[in-house]
Amino acid sequence: MKWLRSIACALLLTCVSAQDFVRPPLWLQELLRTRIGMNSGDVVEAVADAKPSVQVLSNHERGEIAIAGVTRLGVPLDFFLQSFRGMPTFKRGQQVLLIRVFSNPPRLRDLGSLQLSSNEINALRSCTPGACSVKLSAAMMEQIRRAAAPQDVTLRFKNALLDYLAQYLSKGNAALITYADKLPEVRNADELQGLLREADWLKDAAPPLYDCPQSFSGKPCPQVISFLYWSSAKFGLKPLLSITHVMIYRTQRDERQCVYIAFKQIYADHYIQSSLGVAVLVQESGSSGNPALWLVYLNRSRTDALGGWLGPIKRSIAEGRSANAMRQNLTALKHNQELRYALRGNARATSTPLR
Repeated sequence: MKWLRSIACALLLTCVSAQDFVRPPLWLQELLRTRIGMNSGDVVEAVADAKPSVQVLSNHERGEIAIAGVTRLGVPLDFFLQSFRGMPTFKRGQQVLLIRVFSNPPRLRDLGSLQLSSNEINALRSCTPGACSVKLSAAMMEQIRRAAAPQDVTLRFKNALLDYLAQYLSKGNAALITYADKLPEVRNADELQGLLREADWLKDAAPPLYDCPQSFSGKPCPQVISFLYWSSAKFGLKPLLSITHVMIYRTQRDERQCVYIAFKQIYADHYIQSSLGVAVLVQESGSSGNPALWLVYLNRSRTDALGGWLGPIKRSIAEGRSANAMRQNLTALKHNQELRYALRGNARATSTPLR
């Protein structure tokens, strides 16, 4: 059947070419082939079917989940970036419960909409190193346990997060959290370095964006725009609260405008020990009449939820759900972006992202 698929892909590519489709630049095709394992048929499908192509990536760690996707959006690159600053994530729809960008420096009011359930409050009050259902450092646990009343727990939790962010923005990676909810403790910095090794292609493609997550010292990274945001999203049996450091690097390659975005997770209250996402956006056409850009997104996350003798089954389920979630998110992203661009002249449609 491989020969039949090849013929079908060739015919499909011919049809797409007839519609003035411009293939991705060769360097992007090489990235898709070598780092994601997508062949020409996958790329064509992502364009002709108006839906993303998603691939589960290989992994070298037992607790690692790696997913990649590619799609083509009919909007200009600058339009996408403007919208992205309003909702700086590729998660869409019912998955995202809340998302807020932190002030610079972060303030308590930035966490004003973060609420804890009674179960979460009770769990936080009883946390000790090695026995906690919430991912925290030992210092955070001690800070929260000092709360005299249940209503004080939420405030102490928020202050603990702000103290952590202040240290991170002052000292950089040296202040990254060490999770003490289970023993042995897990250093986020160690997990991050493992994820960065899988993104070594950034050394040549976007050196400033490779250096910034790896050697962040608290000072602004040259040629990189960055900010922090927190989000609450549906994930497993519990909502996932996470804090992400977004880093954006813009360049030009083969006379095409390109943007690389890194999503460096520096905190998660459940499931995830470390996560690194990388997006590559390449302008295909800047024409106002027929704008388009390519979007490639790769995400690697390390979790402590795949252990035990059921680990292989858990992995299979987790990879399937993650791939499906990325497919849905990229589909929704494409739909929202193209709809907003079509309606950009109505009621300032470019200033507020669709929800």
